[in-house]
Amino acid sequence: MNHNYHIRRPTPHNIGNTRNLKECVHSLTEAGNPSINNSEISNSKAPQVAINGFIAWLLFIVFTVMYLVWAIVPDRVLHQLHITYYPDKYWAVAVPAMLVIFFSYYFTTHAFLVLMMTYPLDDGHVITDVDAKTDTQVNVAVLAEQTGSVPMWVYIPVSISSRLLFQPWKEK
Repeated sequence: MNHNYHIRRPTPHNIGNTRNLKECVHSLTEAGNPSINNSEISNSKAPQVAINGFIAWLLFIVFTVMYLVWAIVPDRVLHQLHITYYPDKYWAVAVPAMLVIFFSYYFTTHAFLVLMMTYPLDDGHVITDVDAKTDTQVNVAVLAEQTGSVPMWVYIPVSISSRLLFQPWKEK
């Protein structure tokens, strides 16, 4: 099955243009690609994600300003503004300090656990694992039949790549 896909290369004028994106998708669907259709593009959740991101950004700014006002402004000024119900100023320093300690502990523990679970360099698990395919499950001959400049993605077993890389080549 030969598909002819005609997609225009993006230029500075059409990058991010919704009309050009829909034209590219339309040309793909007309060329016979069943995996993409126009209903998937029109039902995209991108606008909702953008709205949620904008709301999260606004809330972050508002809470940051509120935190800084609460932490920096003296109590008498807050009382003059009739703001009397707020946590003790101790927490303005304690919570960020706890967060710094927590994240430093988290990243250190994570790095330690990764090092603990990593196999030594002389172990066979570094080269292959239980999910590796055997030589009989792989069709490496597909690579020899490839006509394009970029070969297709196939799994090459370690035994074949080792044979290819480390075999003694015959000298002329």
